[in-house]
Amino acid sequence: MRTKIIPTDVKQVSIQLLRGMDARKQRYEKTRLPFDGQVLAAAAQAQNALCGDIADETVRQTVTKKVVESICYSIPYLYMGECYCDRDKFYRYRTDYLRRLACHLGML
Repeated sequence: MRTKIIPTDVKQVSIQLLRGMDARKQRYEKTRLPFDGQVLAAAAQAQNALCGDIADETVRQTVTKKVVESICYSIPYLYMGECYCDRDKFYRYRTDYLRRLACHLGML
């Protein structure tokens, strides 16, 4: 089953929110801004729900980490090293992660 395409503007906002996650975590610890807290919670929820079809927890965490790194640093699948899944599945996970993040933030 093919999933719906994420609108370009929503996808770009989701990517930029992920790329600023380290600064957002530090700022949230100091200021407790509600938006930062909402983004951190949405990212954690999206990450926890990702790769639900992988039974081994260690492999699931590795794939999830690589998906987030790929989004944050614009690294293509080819350069990610061992991902425990094929290229198509990896990019489906990426899209699913961005969709879940956008949904948790109310953009979709």
